[in-house]
Amino acid sequence: MRSIQLATFALAVLTACSCRQGSSSAPGDSAPVASSAPSASCEPLANNPAQDWAERSLPFGSVRCPSSWILTPGQGGFEFRDPARRRRVFFSEVVFPASAQLSPEQAMDRVLQRVRAGIGRAGLSVDLGPVRHAAGPEQPSASFLSRTRDVSIYSAITARKVSDSGVRLVSATYEEDTPGITPGCIDAHGAALIGRVVVSAAPVGEGSGPAAASVVRFAPAAKAQLARLLQPGDTVWLGAVQSGNDVSFQLELRTPDDVPADALRDRVDGLPIALDRSSFPLLDGATVDYSSEGGGFVFSQSRGH
Repeated sequence: MRSIQLATFALAVLTACSCRQGSSSAPGDSAPVASSAPSASCEPLANNPAQDWAERSLPFGSVRCPSSWILTPGQGGFEFRDPARRRRVFFSEVVFPASAQLSPEQAMDRVLQRVRAGIGRAGLSVDLGPVRHAAGPEQPSASFLSRTRDVSIYSAITARKVSDSGVRLVSATYEEDTPGITPGCIDAHGAALIGRVVVSAAPVGEGSGPAAASVVRFAPAAKAQLARLLQPGDTVWLGAVQSGNDVSFQLELRTPDDVPADALRDRVDGLPIALDRSSFPLLDGATVDYSSEGGGFVFSQSRGH
């Protein structure tokens, strides 16, 4: 499917150039312009009074999506789909190290330049719309539409300076498989979603504060048992692996040297927690309990959001 091919290619280019050095000049057509207007028959997500929105924590910060949309594991990021599987938004994170000494705007322009150049070289007959910049005191963003004869895809990046002087960027691609959907409607829906992203200012590896606590929940028995087992300096490590439809969960007590630097860290009821970033979509909604009658720590999963 060409829409998936185009979106996947754009994300691959974005990830590949995340830490490269090079020219920071923006493409020649990147001057701010007005967003293309949605068609009269398009009801933007943000203006739909019947749409219930919910905040969802992710390792790079948080996003607000329609509450009925389902978070599913995605390669290199986090995908939300509506229940009818017609609307899809994919978020991923790019981090520039502090040594790069780039401003958020420079980092965005550098990534956008390579993404757009890569798409243009891919031979997909894509018409790239102009880049539109949105200013913000902490989170500037930029977006553009990629159009083929049959498909329009909204791409955006929002950036923020993190507390160790690096830059964190969150990319988003939005596509919609709705008969008769117009490019203006795709643009309006994508803008509604990227406008509800809050990028964490925490250094890489420190997560976004309460994110871990909102992803995994601990029953009272599990919290009590972990408090008894933890030694000074220990961290509760949580991970998950999927094989087909089965998910295997992992809980270990680790020393700081055994916790990966990019783990999502938090404290839950005074307990130090570290989540494996690649396991984040599988851990989302998990509850940890403890059985003293031979069961040990037990995971249950809720996929209702």
